[in-house]
Amino acid sequence: MTMTKLVMGHGQIHVYVEHPVYEPILINGGNGVPLDIVVEPDHDDPFVVSDSESCSSSELERSFDGYDNGQDYYASSGDNFNDDDDSDDGNDHWGDFFAHWDGGDAHWDGGSTGGWDGGRDGDEFGSGGARDVGDRNDDSDDEVEILECRRLGKEPIVEEPIVEEPQQDGAVTTDSNDSSEDSDMGDGVMNSDYTTEELLSLSEPSSDGGFQVDGIKHSESDATINETVVDNVRRRRKTFPVFRPVSNPDDLVFEKHMLFTSAKQFKEAITEYAVKGGWGVKFVKNDKVRVRAKCQPPCKFTAYLAKLPREMSWQLKTLNMEHTCTKSFKNPRCSANFLAKKLMKKVRRQPDIKLRDIQEVVHEKYVVNISAGKASRAREKAQEFVDGSYVEQYNQLWDYCAELRRSSPGSTVLMKTHTFNEGELATEMDLQTGLPYFERLYICWSGCKQGFRVGYRPIIGLDACHLKTKIGGQLMVAIARDPNEEYFPLAVAVVESETKDSWIWFINLLLANIGDEKRWTFISDQQKGLVQAFADKWPQYEHRICCKHLCNNLRKQYPGIMIRELLWKAAKATYAHEFERIMNEMKDIDEGAYNWLKGHTTTVWTRHMFRTDALSDTIINNMCESFNSRILKFRGKPIISMLEEIRLYLISRFQQNRNSIMRVKSELCSKICKRLHREKVGSGRWLACWASDTKFEVKNGLQSFIVDLAKGVCGCRKWDITGIPCCHAVSCIFFNREQAEKYTNACYHTSTYKACYEHTIDPLNSANMWTSTGLPPVHLL
Repeated sequence: MTMTKLVMGHGQIHVYVEHPVYEPILINGGNGVPLDIVVEPDHDDPFVVSDSESCSSSELERSFDGYDNGQDYYASSGDNFNDDDDSDDGNDHWGDFFAHWDGGDAHWDGGSTGGWDGGRDGDEFGSGGARDVGDRNDDSDDEVEILECRRLGKEPIVEEPIVEEPQQDGAVTTDSNDSSEDSDMGDGVMNSDYTTEELLSLSEPSSDGGFQVDGIKHSESDATINETVVDNVRRRRKTFPVFRPVSNPDDLVFEKHMLFTSAKQFKEAITEYAVKGGWGVKFVKNDKVRVRAKCQPPCKFTAYLAKLPREMSWQLKTLNMEHTCTKSFKNPRCSANFLAKKLMKKVRRQPDIKLRDIQEVVHEKYVVNISAGKASRAREKAQEFVDGSYVEQYNQLWDYCAELRRSSPGSTVLMKTHTFNEGELATEMDLQTGLPYFERLYICWSGCKQGFRVGYRPIIGLDACHLKTKIGGQLMVAIARDPNEEYFPLAVAVVESETKDSWIWFINLLLANIGDEKRWTFISDQQKGLVQAFADKWPQYEHRICCKHLCNNLRKQYPGIMIRELLWKAAKATYAHEFERIMNEMKDIDEGAYNWLKGHTTTVWTRHMFRTDALSDTIINNMCESFNSRILKFRGKPIISMLEEIRLYLISRFQQNRNSIMRVKSELCSKICKRLHREKVGSGRWLACWASDTKFEVKNGLQSFIVDLAKGVCGCRKWDITGIPCCHAVSCIFFNREQAEKYTNACYHTSTYKACYEHTIDPLNSANMWTSTGLPPVHLL
């Protein structure tokens, strides 16, 4: 070959020539038959072997390429097959397995390029080299060969088959039907045309960046053939299909040798496939290195997944998708965990979804029957997926409290825990000693605290409600009133139960935030331990009882419409004479009910008993009831999720109130304007008699009240309690041709409302950005 002439005189050169042969052919049982190689010339390649040029046996002793079986070989031009062995096994022994180039020191050996064994057996590949020729299809070995040639400062030569293309002008081709060439090749030899790649130069590069061969200079662009060879080697690397998750189970595709990222991904995909198709697939093997899925006997479906060694991949080794079973209406793969993931969106929109609805949805979508117990477990797990785990959130309470203090420096966040020591009830309750167990958590956001101080009225509603979780507990709230007679959340607390001790702990923390120097007024229901706590600890504060709960308790012992109506009339009486008249009327009807109401001397439940400091005549605790009804859907969530939902609700509520007050053009808030309008309408029935500069006597038949506009008081005490002029005072104001809004208390002005909601509730980062406190996690009792 011309290549042998080109490399002569350049020292020792290792050459690797690859002759791809798709179908190995034995020629005459091993008898030597001359074989010609016809090469299609390339006009751009200076190293073209034309049909006039042939490689004699002196130039190249032997050239062949082996297959993996190591028995069939392909002979190059000018060589004969010698059958020197007459044994029965028919194996051919070959004369020499090494090609020597006499023109120089270049030779093939069993060294770095991976030659043949130095033995004489023609049936086996040599093992003396670093590479077997039979393994040339291995991509990793191809790359080793290329790197070895480059290490020696040489360029590898790779010869690959060229797809036959249409003839060009001047091209030399060989017709397979040519009879002359058939006679040269001999009987039984198929005419296969092979052409070589452009031979790369083995000479040293020239000084100007090109390279020379036999005095012919070539450009640097020809050197890019090197990169093409490497790319061809890499493209021959075998690849396997990779599993890609899909949203629709109908689009799931499984193939043999498919790769998965983990066993969990494979099991989830098989579960989707089994539930959607109604197949009763089970995982008969499931460990750290393998997973085998089989359908119910005698079905032939089998899928075997195994972990690949030395890499984090899993491969589907065995796959038989044929099913010979019937549809399963109680699918083992349709578990509570699987259903919980499918129910997440529905549970998020409808947390109190009924179990029957879940059963119907599952049957409609998957045609599978599930029990009520499985539906309940699925709903519970779906809620955990949406809101988080109860136990995990209690363990994160220290980090949550630290994040609240960091994001909102003015907030008050306190948590009380209990640690059991040796000899206490820890052994009896199966608790560990030395670990913190949750008891109580108190939160007062800085925006609520500062807004209350700016536009407050000294009236606070207290209430407690049950947490709708399997852990239990109580949520205590403190609610104030804003200038528009709406509720204004002030503080919340999560406690273990509603007791006198827990109420004292909560109110002490509340007073520490708002100050205890004022004459505060508290209103609540008849909470357990709260009435006694005020009587023992804070007798100086006014404590009102919600008349709605008082009426409900009265009806249990003394039912009747008349008693109920008289109770509400007595509660709304603003002065003592009217209250006594109504109570005497009740005494005449039912003395037992009269005595039962007279027994509530430690509490305040009627308006004529109210102090004038609170500027509120409310007799029901509706501000707490309204807030509790608003957070009703939050009370079934884990503790951090519940508190975060409440905080987010307050953020949006504060912002909405700031926007809504900007549309109000009057001096007073909207609800106060409506209430004052009713008093203006009622003032037409009263006649004002001017007694002095600011004093009047207002008469309506036999009834009369004294009004002092300078002091802002009226004989009915309605103006004194609320700070809004009553109908008697409005008639006197109109007598002086003045505006009633001028005599309304400043706590109802829009400017006060804006100042109240000017302070914001600070936002908070998610749990993945919280700074760890390093404290032991909080546990549940």
